[in-house]
Amino acid sequence: MVSGKCRHFRSTNLHLAFSIKLDAMLLAPRHLRAAGPRDFSGDVTNEPVVFGWMPAASHYFHDPDCNLREFLSMLPDRQTRQNLRWES
Repeated sequence: MVSGKCRHFRSTNLHLAFSIKLDAMLLAPRHLRAAGPRDFSGDVTNEPVVFGWMPAASHYFHDPDCNLREFLSMLPDRQTRQNLRWES
C-alpha cells in the first residue's frame, strides 16, 4: 500500500488537487485501492470526505513519492458549515 510507505498521513512533500465530476468521485475508491484512499483524519475509507462550507467532496491518497493527491468534486449548495461523512 503506497500510503503505508509514508510515515504519517499528513507527512507529505506536496499537495495536489484535481477537480473531477461527482460520478467519477464515487468510483474513485475502486481505482485507488492500492493507494488507500483516506478521509480527512487519515483513516482508510471508500467514502469521500464532504466539506459543507465549500461545498465539495474529496478523496485523499498518497502517490509513490508521498505527495498528497486529492480528487475534488464540487457539490450543489448546502447550508451546513462542517466536514461530514458521505452517506451513500
